[in-house]
Amino acid sequence: MPLLPDRDQKRISAHRVRPARASATANANNGLSSIVDTFDIQTDGARVDINHRCNVYVLTKPPTPALIPNAKVGDIAKVFIVDDARTDNPCAYAEYHYTRPVTAAGVVSGNPSWQKVTTAP
Repeated sequence: MPLLPDRDQKRISAHRVRPARASATANANNGLSSIVDTFDIQTDGARVDINHRCNVYVLTKPPTPALIPNAKVGDIAKVFIVDDARTDNPCAYAEYHYTRPVTAAGVVSGNPSWQKVTTAP
């Protein structure tokens, strides 16, 4: 699939939604109240019709389909690794994105899954 040209990129409209804790839980459809941001993405007259919403979660362990059963492409999990046996909690950090592998040429493959993108000690 070819990537959208630059002129269509300029027509993408993205909006940050700052939900209250109660509405964040309702928007997630999964019972999690740890959503810190919600984004709405739409195109206006571009070649591809995009009407999408994604969330940013804060967790203390890596995301799984059981923990976030309704993940959508673009969702992000900021994971502060907590180990009760250590006194320096959190002891590590990692960030995961819910996506498919994409090459530089825009070729998409596989099913969506949680991909670790960053780690820090």
